[in-house]
Amino acid sequence: MASSATFVIHIDESGQEGGTDKPGTSRWFVMGGAIFRRTEELQQLELLDEVRDRINLGRKPDQLIPSKQHLHFRDLKHEQRKYYAHRIAQSRVKTIAILVGNTISLWRD
Repeated sequence: MASSATFVIHIDESGQEGGTDKPGTSRWFVMGGAIFRRTEELQQLELLDEVRDRINLGRKPDQLIPSKQHLHFRDLKHEQRKYYAHRIAQSRVKTIAILVGNTISLWRD
């Protein structure tokens, strides 16, 4: 039976759930989502392929991001991040983010 859902959300997380004081770890746990109409899901996911192809244009063969591999901001240069964010802003995707701070780390002097 086909789903009657009107919208789809793709969710990802970043950071340490519960926090940690280890050097180099984030004080934040972030959960984000991209929300779009089910009828536009394929079109919106093709945006990732477009961004990946554009980012790969200036890269050496051993640094190419393979097709269908996740795009991570931490792996991108500033200009590439700006382009990615700009394309998301131009799309029909709605985004949501929830940030939870590790209060022990946040308020320590």
